[in-house]
Amino acid sequence: SIIKKNNDLGKSTMSNMSWKDSNDDGKQDHPANGMVACTFNSYQAGATFVTFRGTPDGAWVDNAKMLLGELLYCKSAKVVNGDTWNYLSPMQAEAVEYMNSLVKKYGTDWLKEDSKQYVIGHSKGGNQVQVIMMLFSEYFEAGLSMDGPGISKELYGEMKKNLGEKKMEKILTRLYALNGLNDYVHALGVQLVLIENSRWFKEYQYGKTIEGNHFPEAFINI
Repeated sequence: SIIKKNNDLGKSTMSNMSWKDSNDDGKQDHPANGMVACTFNSYQAGATFVTFRGTPDGAWVDNAKMLLGELLYCKSAKVVNGDTWNYLSPMQAEAVEYMNSLVKKYGTDWLKEDSKQYVIGHSKGGNQVQVIMMLFSEYFEAGLSMDGPGISKELYGEMKKNLGEKKMEKILTRLYALNGLNDYVHALGVQLVLIENSRWFKEYQYGKTIEGNHFPEAFINI
């Protein structure tokens, strides 16, 4: 409805909604109360954005446990034509499966010279951005985590093992963060985003409530 009401967005489209039933099996492709994502094709920018939303109602427990790296809680997921990862939280694994479905659907069409791809998300979505950027780096120009927490030390160690330090360093030059000065979430966990790729801003909500500094509204300065 926003696209239809905003002429500036032109022929932009939203698709690949994770909460849909694309295979007609009577079930959502991904649990909408756990992981929510879609793709946004910007007609103006000539780019596609894989977008992850903040914490859905059923994912608050995952927020805490994903930073502990508990093997009994973690879920394994295999990247298309890539490594198997054992220290993902269930919702991080859902994000990987979502990305796998996009790769299977579009293949190398995403790598055309006239189109660029980015991954972006807020809060828990920002955490998923970091994971997806590291595991699917060849498909993206860059990734942007907004007030997104870091990862567990176990997953960080697995990244160093599977990717190698040199490849990790190269990928991290294309991973960025935009955080509120008074946000309390982005400092949690092992930080992936390099300090030189991080930017901070004073939240619009600052001074009203501590919680308000983390919500997406904090990014809006009217």
